[in-house]
Amino acid sequence: IDRGQVAERTRALLARLEQDIDPATPLGFLRIGQQQVIEIAKALAEDAKILILDEPTSALSVQEVEVLFRIIDDLKAQGVGIVYISHRLEELIRVGDYITVLRDGKVTGSRSMEGVDIPWIVQAMIGGKSKDFSESLGHAFGEEVFRAEDITLPKMGGGYTVDHVSFAVRKGEILGLYGLMGAGRSEFLECVMAQHPAATGRFFIEGR
Repeated sequence: IDRGQVAERTRALLARLEQDIDPATPLGFLRIGQQQVIEIAKALAEDAKILILDEPTSALSVQEVEVLFRIIDDLKAQGVGIVYISHRLEELIRVGDYITVLRDGKVTGSRSMEGVDIPWIVQAMIGGKSKDFSESLGHAFGEEVFRAEDITLPKMGGGYTVDHVSFAVRKGEILGLYGLMGAGRSEFLECVMAQHPAATGRFFIEGR
């Protein structure tokens, strides 16, 4: 194997995908968005004529999504067929030429994207017009039941996977943890369950 030639071909593929990544970089050191682009590059290296992208933007930042869309536009122009699977309806309208909607394993709608809008997709998905399914009810919160203080989990190679996180939850309160894939959500909960010996910080349940 001519490693120099392989590296040059890899750089050319990554440049085509707007990625300035050293081919010698271990995959685990890359952001999730970069890892997804690497998967596309692998398919292009095999001269793939069809790409299946299943929820490709679920772990991407806004900037990375725009890069992905430019890549998709470029691949379409080169004759690559793309099956794009997503629950983000605006993305389907942005990238699609033809849409097929499934519900319970059955096709409920299939047509050219010309004239398709979000209400049409929603109706095909749920079998009726969109509406409010629940009503927000206000209520008072009780006393604190859980508190995390300064939870930290070092990252291999430097930095932190969980970086000094603190918060509290009260009775009747729902706390949402949000972030892109790789942002540290799962790792934080693993710290709560004592799955990481290297983690530091304190937890309190009902004040103890």
